[in-house]
Amino acid sequence: MTGSHRDTDAEAAAPTEPDAIRRDIERTRAELGETVDALAHKADVPARAKEKIHDASTTAQAKASELSARAEDAAGRAIATTEARADQAGAAVRRRPLPAAAAAAAAAVLVTWRLVRRRNRKDRRS
Repeated sequence: MTGSHRDTDAEAAAPTEPDAIRRDIERTRAELGETVDALAHKADVPARAKEKIHDASTTAQAKASELSARAEDAAGRAIATTEARADQAGAAVRRRPLPAAAAAAAAAVLVTWRLVRRRNRKDRRS
Protein backbone atom coordinates (compact mmCIF):
# COMPACT_ATOMS: atom_id res chain seq x y z
CA MET A 1 0.00 0.00 0.00
CA THR A 2 2.71 2.38 0.89
CA GLY A 3 4.49 1.85 -2.43
CA SER A 4 1.39 2.54 -4.49
CA HIS A 5 0.72 5.68 -2.44
CA ARG A 6 4.20 7.00 -3.27
CA ASP A 7 3.71 6.30 -6.96
CA THR A 8 0.52 8.33 -6.92
CA ASP A 9 2.29 11.25 -5.19
CA ALA A 10 5.18 11.12 -7.66
CA GLU A 11 2.78 11.10 -10.59
CA ALA A 12 0.88 14.05 -9.14
CA ALA A 13 4.13 16.06 -8.66
CA ALA A 14 5.57 15.15 -12.07
CA PRO A 15 5.07 17.68 -14.88
CA THR A 16 2.67 16.67 -17.63
CA GLU A 17 3.53 19.10 -20.42
CA PRO A 18 6.29 18.00 -22.83
CA ASP A 19 8.32 21.23 -22.37
CA ALA A 20 8.10 20.98 -18.60
CA ILE A 21 9.16 17.33 -18.78
CA ARG A 22 12.15 18.27 -20.98
CA ARG A 23 13.18 21.03 -18.53
CA ASP A 24 12.86 18.59 -15.65
CA ILE A 25 15.01 16.05 -17.50
CA GLU A 26 17.68 18.67 -18.30
CA ARG A 27 17.73 19.87 -14.67
CA THR A 28 18.02 16.28 -13.45
CA ARG A 29 20.86 15.60 -15.93
CA ALA A 30 22.70 18.72 -14.76
CA GLU A 31 22.30 17.73 -11.10
CA LEU A 32 23.42 14.20 -11.90
CA GLY A 33 26.45 15.55 -13.79
CA GLU A 34 27.42 17.73 -10.80
CA THR A 35 27.00 14.76 -8.47
CA VAL A 36 29.17 12.56 -10.70
CA ASP A 37 31.84 15.28 -10.90
CA ALA A 38 31.83 15.67 -7.10
CA LEU A 39 32.13 11.92 -6.61
CA ALA A 40 34.92 11.67 -9.19
CA HIS A 41 36.77 14.47 -7.41
CA LYS A 42 36.36 12.74 -4.04
CA ALA A 43 37.59 9.46 -5.52
CA ASP A 44 40.68 11.10 -7.08
CA VAL A 45 42.87 10.94 -3.96
CA PRO A 46 46.17 11.81 -5.72
CA ALA A 47 44.66 14.99 -7.17
CA ARG A 48 43.22 15.97 -3.79
CA ALA A 49 46.61 15.33 -2.16
CA LYS A 50 48.31 17.54 -4.76
CA GLU A 51 45.75 20.28 -4.07
CA LYS A 52 46.43 20.07 -0.34
CA ILE A 53 50.18 20.17 -0.93
CA HIS A 54 49.78 23.18 -3.21
CA ASP A 55 47.59 24.94 -0.65
CA ALA A 56 50.05 24.20 2.16
CA SER A 57 52.97 25.38 0.03
CA THR A 58 51.19 28.60 -0.84
CA THR A 59 50.36 29.22 2.81
CA ALA A 60 53.94 28.51 3.86
CA GLN A 61 55.32 30.87 1.22
CA ALA A 62 52.96 33.62 2.36
CA LYS A 63 53.98 33.11 6.00
CA ALA A 64 57.67 33.10 5.04
CA SER A 65 57.26 36.36 3.14
CA GLU A 66 55.43 37.92 6.07
CA LEU A 67 58.07 36.77 8.56
CA SER A 68 60.85 37.99 6.27
CA ALA A 69 59.25 41.41 6.04
CA ARG A 70 58.85 41.52 9.82
CA ALA A 71 62.50 40.52 10.32
CA GLU A 72 63.68 43.19 7.89
CA ASP A 73 61.56 45.78 9.69
CA ALA A 74 62.88 44.72 13.10
CA ALA A 75 66.48 44.75 11.81
CA GLY A 76 65.98 48.24 10.40
CA ARG A 77 64.62 49.47 13.73
CA ALA A 78 67.50 47.80 15.61
CA ILE A 79 70.08 49.42 13.33
CA ALA A 80 68.45 52.82 13.73
CA THR A 81 68.36 52.43 17.52
CA THR A 82 71.99 51.29 17.64
CA GLU A 83 73.12 54.17 15.47
CA ALA A 84 71.22 56.65 17.62
CA ARG A 85 72.76 55.25 20.82
CA ALA A 86 76.23 55.23 19.27
CA ASP A 87 75.76 58.88 18.30
CA GLN A 88 74.66 59.69 21.86
CA ALA A 89 77.65 57.84 23.31
CA GLY A 90 80.01 59.64 20.93
CA ALA A 91 78.53 62.99 21.90
CA ALA A 92 78.88 62.11 25.61
CA VAL A 93 82.54 61.16 25.10
CA ARG A 94 83.21 64.41 23.25
CA ARG A 95 81.60 66.41 26.06
CA ARG A 96 83.45 64.56 28.85
CA PRO A 97 86.42 62.56 27.49
CA LEU A 98 88.03 61.76 30.87
CA PRO A 99 85.45 59.19 32.11
CA ALA A 100 85.54 57.45 28.73
CA ALA A 101 89.33 57.29 28.79
CA ALA A 102 89.25 55.91 32.33
CA ALA A 103 86.73 53.25 31.32
CA ALA A 104 88.86 52.28 28.32
CA ALA A 105 91.95 52.04 30.50
CA ALA A 106 90.10 49.90 33.05
CA ALA A 107 88.90 47.59 30.28
CA ALA A 108 92.45 47.28 28.94
CA VAL A 109 93.79 46.43 32.41
CA LEU A 110 91.04 43.83 32.90
CA VAL A 111 91.74 42.17 29.53
CA THR A 112 95.49 42.15 30.19
CA TRP A 113 94.98 40.66 33.67
CA ARG A 114 92.75 37.88 32.25
CA LEU A 115 95.27 37.02 29.51
CA VAL A 116 98.16 36.85 32.00
CA ARG A 117 96.11 34.72 34.37
CA ARG A 118 95.14 32.31 31.59
CA ARG A 119 98.76 32.03 30.46
CA ASN A 120 99.91 31.32 34.03
CA ARG A 121 97.32 28.52 34.36
CA LYS A 122 98.54 26.91 31.14
CA ASP A 123 102.15 27.10 32.35
CA ARG A 124 101.26 25.37 35.64
CA ARG A 125 99.54 22.49 33.81
CA SER A 126 102.51 21.84 31.53
